[in-house]
Amino acid sequence: MTNALSGIDIDISVAPATTKEQRNPYDVSIEFWDNAGLSQPSVVRCSKIHYIAHMLLKRKLGKLDERDLIKVNEAIRLYFGL
Repeated sequence: MTNALSGIDIDISVAPATTKEQRNPYDVSIEFWDNAGLSQPSVVRCSKIHYIAHMLLKRKLGKLDERDLIKVNEAIRLYFGL
């Protein structure tokens, strides 16, 4: 069985993480930053989402704790009015 998406140019949505302070209601402080593989307390800028080709991703850096992921998803929904 072949992958139905093989050969299709797939983009991945990414939101930058920074060690800077929150600037707006769409910035989410990562509470469990050390468990996520981050080296310092960080903020996800949910209003700065970018789209990149999946083939440009080199490796996985970490994974957000489910509680932080819920906060990020909610901020994205608010930003896009969903």
